[in-house]
Amino acid sequence: MQSSDVIDEIKTPQGRLIKVYKDNYVKLEEVSTDAATSSKITFENIKKNLPLKLPKIEKLPEYRKIKGHDVPIAIVGGGPSLKNHIDELKGFRTILACGSVHDYLRSQDIVPTYAAICDPDPVSINYYRNLHTEVKYLLATSVDVTLLEHFKDYQRILWHCHSADFNVDEIEKLEGTDYHAISGGCTVGLRGINICIMLGYTNIHFFGFDSCMDEEQCHAYAVSAKERKDFGRLFEVKLRELDSEGPSEKRVFKCVGYQLAQAYAFRDYYLNFGRLFTPTFHGDGLMSGMWELIVHILGVDDQSDAKLTRELIHVS
Repeated sequence: MQSSDVIDEIKTPQGRLIKVYKDNYVKLEEVSTDAATSSKITFENIKKNLPLKLPKIEKLPEYRKIKGHDVPIAIVGGGPSLKNHIDELKGFRTILACGSVHDYLRSQDIVPTYAAICDPDPVSINYYRNLHTEVKYLLATSVDVTLLEHFKDYQRILWHCHSADFNVDEIEKLEGTDYHAISGGCTVGLRGINICIMLGYTNIHFFGFDSCMDEEQCHAYAVSAKERKDFGRLFEVKLRELDSEGPSEKRVFKCVGYQLAQAYAFRDYYLNFGRLFTPTFHGDGLMSGMWELIVHILGVDDQSDAKLTRELIHVS
């Protein structure tokens, strides 16, 4: 991949560089999370899927209708801590399942309100074997057409998964200038935050958003041997204590590349858009620990922007 393909760079407190490439490729030195499908193929998928005239997320009656802070939504990822908070999750009336967690929730007798899918690869079908007619399946327009066929007997809702290489001119030719697209970070979970906000929720509860491993597991459920092999290098992350300047030996997390990238992306997202929602984390992990640290710094230091550029985590 050529250096000219770099479309954004984020420098970590330790001087490491997160490079964002075309085709949604993110690299933190040797840490990488690579899109399973090229942007060329995803756009071809969009051109195939739009003529099907399926309902769009912006046509949902609840879209952009403010619910009020007393109406919460649970957004669910597949992190290991999820299995310890299933009973709490069952107390929520509205649930958004992100990515591969859908069938695990169904195995726990939970029927999510929504399920968000943005991975274009047909392999995603493997995470959606136990479908339910009450679930609104939010399928990105860029998914493979076989995924749309898989959900043909269920509620299919399309949404544009906006990215840096999103071809706006070509989309406008297909959709007109008044199309809706949802942006976000490098995972479907981060996109899910924007989906919650666009659906009118400000009180967002996070389940399974660990961005780290539990012993040797990345998820609350088993994943394939191939997926485990693709995780790549394991990193040790030390998150500093609330009242200290350096990394702590007590707050140590193990994560793979995409988890580390997700944690950094959430940090930047919250610093820019935290005024739009109030997060509550159910379960400990790197992401919740980083959020607590950011809130602590913002609350005690008027020079918070400068202080937040200092070392929040130490990666080794």
